Formats: sequence, C-alpha cells, structure tokens
Amino acid sequence: MTRNASGKLVCTLGKNGVNRFCFWMLATLCILNLNGVVKMIFGFERTVSILILFSSLGCIASAPTTLHRVIGRSGVFFVLFLALYLSVATIMSNTTKDINSLFFQYFATFLVVLAAAASGWLLAQYKDIETHLKRLFWLWFIATSSIFFTPIIRAIAVNARNPDSARMSGFFNNPNEAGMVAVITFALALALFHGKGRSFYFGMATLISAIATIATFSKTAILSLIALTCLFIFRFIIQNGFSIRGALLVGVLLLPGGWLFSVGLDSGIFKHQQEKRLAAVQAIIWNQEITADHDSERTVLIREGLKKIAENPVFGQGLGELHLMEGPGLGVHNTYLMILGESGLFPIFIMLIFILNWVWSSIWCREAVIRVIASNYILVFLLHCMSSHTVLNRRFHNIMIGLTFGLLAGRWFYYRRKLLPVLGHTNRANHEKRLGFRE
Repeated sequence: MTRNASGKLVCTLGKNGVNRFCFWMLATLCILNLNGVVKMIFGFERTVSILILFSSLGCIASAPTTLHRVIGRSGVFFVLFLALYLSVATIMSNTTKDINSLFFQYFATFLVVLAAAASGWLLAQYKDIETHLKRLFWLWFIATSSIFFTPIIRAIAVNARNPDSARMSGFFNNPNEAGMVAVITFALALALFHGKGRSFYFGMATLISAIATIATFSKTAILSLIALTCLFIFRFIIQNGFSIRGALLVGVLLLPGGWLFSVGLDSGIFKHQQEKRLAAVQAIIWNQEITADHDSERTVLIREGLKKIAENPVFGQGLGELHLMEGPGLGVHNTYLMILGESGLFPIFIMLIFILNWVWSSIWCREAVIRVIASNYILVFLLHCMSSHTVLNRRFHNIMIGLTFGLLAGRWFYYRRKLLPVLGHTNRANHEKRLGFRE
C-alpha cells in the first residue's frame, strides 16, 4: 500500500500484481484439478505440483500485510489446529509406516490456504468486490461444466477410474469430488444471484450446477444441495417476508426435488446404481432406516474407526492410521473421526474452536456477498467432513478455506480503513501501523 498525490492509500501494481498473477495460476490449477486431469488422460503423476508450490509461495511472499492479519482469527485457529494435528499424529505414528507422503500433503494444504488467504485479503480491499468474485466464480463454473463431458473425457483417458460407472465426474476421477465442486459452484451462484446485474446468468448457473450435482449421484453433495436451498429460502423469507413472488420462488426450487424423489425414482429412467443412491438420500431426509440394499460400506468403516479411537482416545493412533485402516483397507470416510482417531482430543478441540470462530466471523461480516459466500461454503465444508477423510487434502477446498479467511479478515480491515481520513496525521500513522499497512 502506498499514498498517491492526494494522500490516499492505493494499491500499487508491483507486489499486488505478482499476488494476483500467482493466485489466478494457483486457482486455475487447483479448481480445475489439472494434476488429476493430466494423470487421468496421460497417466503422469503430480505433473503440475511444482507450479502449485511456486504459485503458493508467490502469493505468500507478496502478501499485502503480515500473515496473521491476512488469515484473521479463524485462520490462526485453523493453522494451530493443523499444526497440532500433524505434530501429535506424527509423534504417535507407527514408525514402520510411510507417513512422509501424508505429511507433505498436509504441508501443501497449509501453503495453499495461506496463499489463498493472502489473495482473498487483497481482493477484499476493492470497493466493487462483487465484480472480482464473479470472475473467480466462472472458473468454478468451468470445472462444474466438465461433468457434462464425462463420456468424452473417459473415452480419451488412459487412467480413468470406473469408466463404465453410471456416475459422472468430469475433470475429477472421483464422482464424489466432482459433486462437491458442483455444489460449491451452486453455493457461490446463490450468493452472487442477487448481486449487481447479470442475475439471469447466475440464475442459469445455479440451475446448471444443481443438475451437475445430481448427475454425480454423490449422496453428500445432493444433501448439501438440499441444505443450501433451504438456507437460501430461509434468507429470502427473512429479507423479503412472505409474498407471492417468494411462494413462486420456493415452488420453483422445491418442485424438481419433489419430482425427483416422488416420481423420478419409480419412473425407470435411472439405472440401478443411481436409484440406490437416490433412495439412500431419500431415507436420510425422511429419517428412515437405511436398508441393507441402500447401505454402503461406510457404516462398516465408521464402526472400524470407532474401535480404533477407543484404543487411545486421548492421543490417537498416529498419522495415517485412519486414512487406510488395516481391516477394510480403506479410510474412515469422516474427517472428525480421522482427527480424533489419529491425534486424540486436543486437536479436535482446537478444530471445534476454529469452526465456531469461522461461523461467528461469517455471521457478523458487514459485506452481504462475503457473508453469504462464507456461510454457504462453511455449510458445505462441514457436511463434506462427515462423509470424507480427505477434505483437508483437496486443493479446491484449500482454495475456498483460505479465500474465506482472507475475505472475512480483509473486509473487516476495509471498513476499519474508513477511519483513516478522519484521524490526525500522527494518529493515522499509528492506526495504519496497528492495522498492518506495508508502505
């Protein structure tokens, strides 16, 4: 930050330009899952990892202020939680297991979150922040649109997972990951739908991302879609009250879901695997008992994970023990159980504090679009943690985690900065120093 001729603080091109370039490179690599795309189509492992590393370091090195101010209080608790988890889990780990790969994956998580937070903080200093957020949204929309081209991608891929699967996945080998990317796009589209202009485009993007989410037949993604829709309806009624327009909007949002679960399941248009997953979602919604036909192996995995947690609930079993359990040969598929089972009570307690602080910061954010984006994403993140143990390792999640940290902390700073013109020269300099300006 420097001063122009009139004495006002403005963004300079140099360091901020480097930050923007590095962030767009990082966001493109992570959101479009280019590492996974190259592996799927050509069979090469971690081809763009070096680019992710350098773009992350570039964002961090060009951070507009100190890192603890960039990530805010929520981010500080997140870093503390992640460091404590890795420390305790590494100490408690079995020395015969190879944990180096896992450790470096989580270290990369730390770097990508910090990098996204630094860029989010800078983004929050713009007055017309919605314009910049909409540009970032279209990157998510491209990743979501790839789901509709799954047959083409699988046809040219040399390393496709389940090429004959009835579930679409796009740029992601795992349909569950593709579903979460689609539902994050849906969450962003809902937040930007009532923005300045182009409501029609974001309305269409909301519909397309919802269809893409269902096309993956990911149970967690579909449940997240339903939860976000209910949250959107609740916000709309609170802000606008009961009206004919509101009733029509509620009908438009709920009718497709009602048809899907009441008529669609019995229409014969879905394959057996698709019907099975939709029926499981329906059972969860109506709090019915999930029958053996609808049940998945995740119930078995969770039971196995709980057994391991009971062996050492205070300090855990060590890094990797619930990522790949010896009996089933799979992970526990629950981030909360994974943290508790691998590192014990202290990291999960810090994680709880981090989540509460994150939610609190999003609720009290003064900028409506940031408040809705953050709260929508937090809901998706919390739901995904209940069905996957790899959430913290997914780079698209890392981008959104860091971005929400930076946007929340940066916009708080943006409004505090409005106090500067009314302060005297000495007080203004002290205020700038407290807030973390770098000349």
